[in-house]
Amino acid sequence: PGRGKADAGGTGTLGGSPANNSLNPAVNTSGTYGDIVTGGPACGKETANVVVTVHATPSPAWTVPPPICSTSSSINLNSTIAGTSGGAWSGPGVTSHSFDPASVSGPGNSNSYTVNYTITVSGCTASQTGDITVVTAPVPVAGGFASDIICPGTSFTATLEGDLGGTIAWQASTNSGSTWSPVGSNSTSITLPSVTLTTLLKANVTNAPCPAAVSNIVTITPGDTTPPIMDPCPASFTVNVQ
Repeated sequence: PGRGKADAGGTGTLGGSPANNSLNPAVNTSGTYGDIVTGGPACGKETANVVVTVHATPSPAWTVPPPICSTSSSINLNSTIAGTSGGAWSGPGVTSHSFDPASVSGPGNSNSYTVNYTITVSGCTASQTGDITVVTAPVPVAGGFASDIICPGTSFTATLEGDLGGTIAWQASTNSGSTWSPVGSNSTSITLPSVTLTTLLKANVTNAPCPAAVSNIVTITPGDTTPPIMDPCPASFTVNVQ
């Protein structure tokens, strides 16, 4: 703070009023302040003007974007600034003023990454941090089952693998994929109790805000899986000729 100091035996004022001879930039605004020093009885008053510039602290406010998918395009962080523009960004996945979700996507359903915005104006610095959530895009894999031939009327069990999370919806079709019907949800495994028709099976996995992902489609074919039985040939036989 600026300060005017009176000689011994005198008094001082700042800005025309006693203020302990000091300027508080948190309270006083920019302007010209007169430092009036009054001496003893035999002395007059001396006045000196001091020009003081008080800079406002910049605002580092910015709005954290909603959760984004790990496969989404980079975000322009400058578009989220609600305060003073022109600052610098830092944190995981940040390059210049862009945040790339693909560069930080980790294991699990979702992960949060702390990003910082710092702004400096006329020597005054302020900063604000925020957590950006990246949701892992699902990659369902029909690792526990494949197209197969089974005995008519028997059951068939399928198990889904891969990066899942979110909502799982199983669908089956008995008309070569023309129409699909729900057969189960929110489980990595499903059992079709009695398969009598050729059936296509798949799983849709949705982990918002990521788009839905579809597993590979398998074909379940009911058929006679009993190996053929052949009677053994006779050791000898007789041919009668007439």
